[in-house]
Amino acid sequence: MQKTVLILGASGGIGSACAKLFAQAGYACALQYHTNAEAVRTLASEFDDIHPIAADLTDAAQARRCVSLAAYHLGHIDSIVYCAGTAKQEAFSALEDEDFLAMYQVHVLGAVRVIRAALDELMQAQSPSVVLFSSMWGQVGAAGESHYAAAKGAVIALCKSLAKELAVYNIRVNCVSPGLIDTPMNSNMFTEDDLAPVIDRTPLARAGTPEEAAACALFLCDEKASFITGQVLSPNGGIC
Repeated sequence: MQKTVLILGASGGIGSACAKLFAQAGYACALQYHTNAEAVRTLASEFDDIHPIAADLTDAAQARRCVSLAAYHLGHIDSIVYCAGTAKQEAFSALEDEDFLAMYQVHVLGAVRVIRAALDELMQAQSPSVVLFSSMWGQVGAAGESHYAAAKGAVIALCKSLAKELAVYNIRVNCVSPGLIDTPMNSNMFTEDDLAPVIDRTPLARAGTPEEAAACALFLCDEKASFITGQVLSPNGGIC
């Protein structure tokens, strides 16, 4: 039976790379996006068995509908890769409660909604896997991005908790926590001068590529990783 995956946030830099790698590995892919339909349509034109799904994951009903459509198009759901997210640089003193809640909505509650809606599908899968994307800032903290770092830290805690709770169903839950990755989101947020200190602190002395981050998700969903759950895999060039 063909392997399947639901990728959330598939229009972003890492999400698009995940879609390409999984499709090249023979997976049928359901690709969720929120507003950037063109990026996902381009992927659908390049590969077979790509099914775009528009959904706002901060809306519980849309998250449930996204999972239902994925199951309909794919026939079954073997794996979930949650890359959906947003980032914003802002001093802590300027952040309101709403800013923290907005980050939590997409990074944490979005993942909760999708996994909850997909539980029945995953329980019936032969080798079910969930991969959540966090960030090194969720591990070490980030000045100027405390709301983002706090949400990403919560993603790691969610991963470790679900790994313990869902193991009885043979559902593996792992986390990918990248360092600096050369994505459009980072390019839009930061200048080269902003990023230079991070690269200087990275032992491999460069930013990672979206493909390098995506390769971690592909590995964690593979049966070769069948004894790995509750772990944080960090493609970060050695920075932490």
